[in-house]
Order: sequence, then structure tokens, then C-alpha cells
Amino acid sequence: MYERLKAKVETISEKYADLVDKRISTALLEELVDATVMSEITEGIRMLAHVTTTLEKVNRLSQGNGTDG
Repeated sequence: MYERLKAKVETISEKYADLVDKRISTALLEELVDATVMSEITEGIRMLAHVTTTLEKVNRLSQGNGTDG
């Protein structure tokens, strides 16, 4: 039941991780990393954490190990 959702969340997670990685790489090439750039990177990492948490929850649900008992 959750396999399609799990596959989609995995794909989103991988793509988002690639985006965050590219943003970090771009920032490292700049001579001066300002507060805006750091904020963008921090927000990207935060969103990646949310996607990863969602993937973990979907995995638990698909295995019948939900946190609700």
C-alpha cells in the first residue's frame, strides 16, 4: 500500500539532497558567503531533514511498525 508513496518520497529526498549539495558547492566557490547564502543552505538542510523524517515514517508504516502502537 505504501510502496508507491515510499518510492516517491525516496525520489524527492534524493533530488532535494542533490539540490542542497549543489547549493553548498556553489557557496564554496564564492569568495564571500553572506548571511543570505547561509540562510538558504540552512533552510535546505532543514527541509531535507523533514523529507528524511517523512521517509522514515513511511518505512515504519509500510512495515506495520507505526508509532501509534
